[in-house]
Amino acid sequence: MRALWITLVLTLAPGLTKADVVYSVTSPVNETIVLNGSSSGFTNTVGQSFQNTLNGGNVESVTFRLRYFTTAYAAGTLQVGIYATSGGALNYAPNGDALATSGVINASSLTASYTDYTFTNFSTASLNSSTVYMAVLQTDGLTVGNGILAAGYNGIPAGTYQNYNLAVNGLRITNQQMYGTITVPEPGTLLLGSIAAACGGGAWWRRKRHQASKATAQESVA
Repeated sequence: MRALWITLVLTLAPGLTKADVVYSVTSPVNETIVLNGSSSGFTNTVGQSFQNTLNGGNVESVTFRLRYFTTAYAAGTLQVGIYATSGGALNYAPNGDALATSGVINASSLTASYTDYTFTNFSTASLNSSTVYMAVLQTDGLTVGNGILAAGYNGIPAGTYQNYNLAVNGLRITNQQMYGTITVPEPGTLLLGSIAAACGGGAWWRRKRHQASKATAQESVA
């Protein structure tokens, strides 16, 4: 029986890492957005709207393409927040407080060349199915002020994501999108995780019961 449980868990394990892509725009970049600069017009947040196409769940990862502008950063962090939205197609903006936030990435890791940074370890939040949200890149505590460049597009790529838009400092930018990929766990992945946990719990319970029965038998003999 133990072998059966082990086989089942091992069979399910590969599915535990699956995720569905709910936003992916990674064709050649023709626009950049400056964050946290020191000149007029520079911004502190930039985000991308997306639709959760699954049956709930939380964002698993967000990838944006970033580099520093002119000067490397000595300190500070980058983080992604997931927000509800107001507005409609090509006119979404973040609304209210963050529903979930990612782990942080140190700004000192930015380089002069564009690099894909993937934000993970999001706090738990249940995102509704067929609902539009916004993944917002935020900065905190940057100590050098010549800006971060986030890759994006001047114009909306045709296809799956053509109804979604970028927002800067909470303001809608209707003719741009960000370079990036956003994933959420597949519904099947969440189910498999529950089954695997149940398998492990069942094996633990049987082992404890066997140990208790063995101890009782030894006391009877004594």
